[in-house]
Amino acid sequence: RVDPDLLPFDDVVARADLLIVGAPHRAYADLQTDKPVVDIWDLLGDGVRL
Repeated sequence: RVDPDLLPFDDVVARADLLIVGAPHRAYADLQTDKPVVDIWDLLGDGVRL
């Protein structure tokens, strides 16, 4: 089942002022954005980037 209230990933990134990577999913490993990112898993290799 898919939650109908969930937005597509690209829409979430576009709407966000700040992104928090709270789980080390592969889908987030290629995240490219100029927005502030809190990456508690260091998945992106930048740690907390603000």
